[in-house]
Amino acid sequence: MNLKGFKSKKNRNDLKIPKRYKLFGTTYNIVWDDVLCNKQKVYGLCDYGKSEITLGLTDDGDELSSGKIMDTFYHERTHSILNRNGGT
Repeated sequence: MNLKGFKSKKNRNDLKIPKRYKLFGTTYNIVWDDVLCNKQKVYGLCDYGKSEITLGLTDDGDELSSGKIMDTFYHERTHSILNRNGGT
């Protein structure tokens, strides 16, 4: 699992976020990358071309709450669903 910039003490396994999930026959991988998320000033990203969701655990060094991280995961997963159905 990619942990670029990972400095959080939060245990990712406690968040109940899968390492990957299948959507309409496509496997989406979950990547943890604080550097990219902080650089883009986002909590998460959905890359349709790579079938990948990138999540951060911090916001400029401040640890995100478990609820914010879970909300971000579901938000990005919704983007993947809408994209597969022709939306954004």
